[in-house]
Amino acid sequence: MQPPPANHRPEDLGEPLGPRTDLESELLELWSERVEVRPLGVTDHFFALGGDSLQAVRLVAAAQRRYGVRIDRRRLFASFTVTTMAELLGEVFGRTHDPA
Repeated sequence: MQPPPANHRPEDLGEPLGPRTDLESELLELWSERVEVRPLGVTDHFFALGGDSLQAVRLVAAAQRRYGVRIDRRRLFASFTVTTMAELLGEVFGRTHDPA
């Protein structure tokens, strides 16, 4: 039996949860440009997907450029998921992260 491809989703992550808001959908797309694991879910932890600290900094920088805001990296890295990133961006934008 051959090993799964390098970009195959680890089984211990379970089924991926899809985006619940437009912001989560946009961020999931941004993550998919930088994370090779497929499929991705909004509650997948960046480091559990094989991401490293340099990739994390680059991803945060890309999100900050895209939205023209600063994200609190300490809070984000405590639980680095698409959902957490969307919540932090929602705080910066002055609205709550409220799933549709």
